[in-house]
Amino acid sequence: MARVALICGLVVSAAIALLVACAPRPTWDRAKLKAIRSEAQSIMVRQPAGAAATVPKAQWPRTIAALQPDRVAVYSDGVEITTKAWFDGGWGYFIRTPQTRPEPEGRYSSAGEGIYWYHPY
Repeated sequence: MARVALICGLVVSAAIALLVACAPRPTWDRAKLKAIRSEAQSIMVRQPAGAAATVPKAQWPRTIAALQPDRVAVYSDGVEITTKAWFDGGWGYFIRTPQTRPEPEGRYSSAGEGIYWYHPY
């Protein structure tokens, strides 16, 4: 019984390690971050005020499209670029307008240039 529990524990640990190793990471390139921010702002300008919407792939600007996101969405407080979907939202960028730190604490970290990187809990 103890042997089975040990093997199960090792399998779970290996699965978690694999997930963490394969998790998407944000870019730290300042020029790319500035381009992402600029393109996100242009997407927001095209949306009606306060309307949440998914942006069709054909309308993704060049730098954002190069991230190969699963989804790009516009909300009243910013643009969300999901680079890898997951059960509770996944990984991606959030460009907030106005430039205030998104909530909840611990899910978002600053990537720079007013862009936040988010990840699953």
